[in-house]
This record gives sequence, structure tokens and C-alpha cells, in this order.
Amino acid sequence: MVNVLMLGNGFDINYKLLTKYINFLNIVNHIAKTSPIDVKTVGDILKAENLKFTDKDIASSYQAYQQVYDNTQLEDGVLEKLSALANNNLLFSFLHKSFNRDVGWIDFEREIATVLRSFQNFLPKLNTRFHGSNLPENPVDRHVLEMFGFFYMQTKKAELTTGGRYIDAEYAINDEYIIEYPLGSGNKKINDEEIVKALGKQLLELAEGLRIYLHCFVEKPFMQMCEGKLLHPMSALSHAEYIVTFNYTNTYELVYSAGKTFHIHGNTKDRIILGINPDEADQLATINTLFVRFKKYFQRVIYHTDDEYLKWVIQKHANVSLVVMGHSLDVTDKDIIIQMFNMAKDITVLYYNENSEASLVTNLINIYGKEQFDELRIKKGLRFLPQNASYNSFAEDRHAKEQAAIASMYRHLL
Repeated sequence: MVNVLMLGNGFDINYKLLTKYINFLNIVNHIAKTSPIDVKTVGDILKAENLKFTDKDIASSYQAYQQVYDNTQLEDGVLEKLSALANNNLLFSFLHKSFNRDVGWIDFEREIATVLRSFQNFLPKLNTRFHGSNLPENPVDRHVLEMFGFFYMQTKKAELTTGGRYIDAEYAINDEYIIEYPLGSGNKKINDEEIVKALGKQLLELAEGLRIYLHCFVEKPFMQMCEGKLLHPMSALSHAEYIVTFNYTNTYELVYSAGKTFHIHGNTKDRIILGINPDEADQLATINTLFVRFKKYFQRVIYHTDDEYLKWVIQKHANVSLVVMGHSLDVTDKDIIIQMFNMAKDITVLYYNENSEASLVTNLINIYGKEQFDELRIKKGLRFLPQNASYNSFAEDRHAKEQAAIASMYRHLL
């Protein structure tokens, strides 16, 4: 039996690490408003009372690891880079304004998808000059398009608005997003590729800012926590031979020092994948390659983050015992989830509490449908167990117990 472990962000959160998207937003936004003169360590940022009040995760993590955070020096230029991200990156600004509650990475990806959908729906309907009535009626779409500022209002013929729109105003696309086509014809058209390229640059900046944040505020302190033996492995996860992680951090390797780990979305040492998953628009008959650079599967190819993983998958391992921890099993990662589940002979999903168990079941039904979900339960032995269980969750444990029970039954019959 081959023991395989699939990890999501909940694995890092289990150790009180500040890897939630809202932690990143709050800390970077705080840095942008803070004078760097007296800031030397990670603790100098995290101990700010207003930050701990805003984000309870930060308060809890700082309380648990205060000495480590206070001793973790910030690298030169980090504060300036993260401050520039908060002040200049439009995607960061949009995402920061979109949230006022504790959220996870899945919601983050959906918000990026919202931005892309606004552009996808709107760009085909535009000319280089257009009327206010052409703006989307949906206030979210309108907010996205106005925020990214690739057009401007030329004249305003009326003050009256409908649903927040100046329906009688005249608008024009900024010159840098207009081309003459065919060349020399005098015919002007919107350069969709330049608009999408500018949006892609915003995403790359955001991904690099996230990588820097995770390296400085999560991974460097975590290494000290490991050296100080402040962290302990879970026995249920100690026997993994292969680890497929959606996380950018190297948490598992630092705690367990075992198994072959595949970082399919990259890690903090290099590049990270930040985008959305395929949808119906990625089918061959309808694929729109204009926006393909925002898809995670495209970025995995470009940055080679899943090369080793794919080589391993196509080996078609038999008798794989799969354990899942800290992953929401949301449809946004459907392609990898199906690959992993197809490979498995035996599946155990560890959950944090009853609410999360219900959410995991719901998400899998959403991916597979009821009939296929029932097949997983019967044919793959799919089971859900609390993640704090002090036992080996891999299939050998289950198989050994079943064999022991059968042996015991026969002994009683003799």
C-alpha cells in the first residue's frame, strides 16, 4: 500500500500560522500605514494592538509564538515592497475592499474570477467610444471596470443616474489601449490584449507580494519554531510516502522531514501559482485563450510547478491510500481532486469540526453528484474522521483492524 497525503491551507492553520488570505491583506495594509523607522522584526508588526484587534488570528498566533516573532528579523526592502503593493496594485486594493470578514483562499480565487468575468463580459460589447448606458447594470461589474480605469468620462450631459450609472455620459478608452487595424486604415479598435496584459501584470505583482509575505511572516518564523521544538507532528500524518500540497509553504517538510513532496502551485523559494481553475470556457469548442494566463493549469505549465507531480500521476500507482487534511475539497480545485481520488483505492478525509465535515461532504457532492459520491463511499471506502485523532489514518490501519476483527470472529466460532 502506498501512503499519499493531500494537504490544503488548513494544515498550516492547524499550527496557528498566518496563511489565511485575510491575514495577508490585513498585515500588508497595516504595513502601508506604518512608519518603517522603528520596525525591525516580524513581531514589531504583529504586536500592533489595532492589528490584533482587527484580526484575531494574528492575536492568537502572536500570543503563541511571541518570542519567535520578536526574534525574526525582517529582510531589507521587504516593508517597502509590501507597502508599494498595498498602495499601487489595483487587484490588492479591490480585494482588500471586498472583504470585511474571515475568509480563505477559495474566496480569494472567486474574487479574482469575478474581476476576470467582468472584463470577459464587457470588452466584446465596447467600441473605443461608448455611451454611459453601455456600462453594466450590475454594480459589482461596474465597480471592477471603473476601478481598473482603462476608460474615462469625456462629457457628462446629465446628472441623473440609473443604478449608479451616468447613462447620458460619453466615455472613451484610454489611448494606450487603442490600436489602428488594419494599419493605415484609420480604423480604431480596442486592443483587448493590452488591457488583459495590464491586468495580468497586476496579478503577477500580487503573486510576488504574497510570496514575499509568506517567506518573511510565515516561513522564517516557522523555521525557528521547528528549531525550538515548539511543534509536534501528528501521528496520523507521519507515514506518508508522497505528499501533494496546494500550499506555498514548506511546512510539512520542516515538521516531518519525510516523504516526497509535490508543491503543485509552487512554493516560497521560487514562483507561486495564483489564479483560477478551468471552467466551461476551457472546453475545446469554446476556449478563450485571451484570458488563459489567469488559469492555474496554464501557469503550472509555464512555471513547471507540476512537472514532477504529473510524472508521478501517470505511473498509475496501485493500492494508494489517500489521506486529505486541511483542504476544503472545493470545486475550484476540481481537476487535481479528481486525479487524486481516481488514483486512490482508499480515501480518508480529516475534518476540523462538525461544520467543516458537512462542508467537505457538500463540496464533494458538488464535484461528483450524488451517485458518484455514493460510489466513492462504497468502492473507495471514503470516510471522514476528526483531524485530532491519535491513530494512523492510512489504510494499513483500517485493513489491520478489519483483519483482526475477522480473525477474532473466527476464533470465537471455533
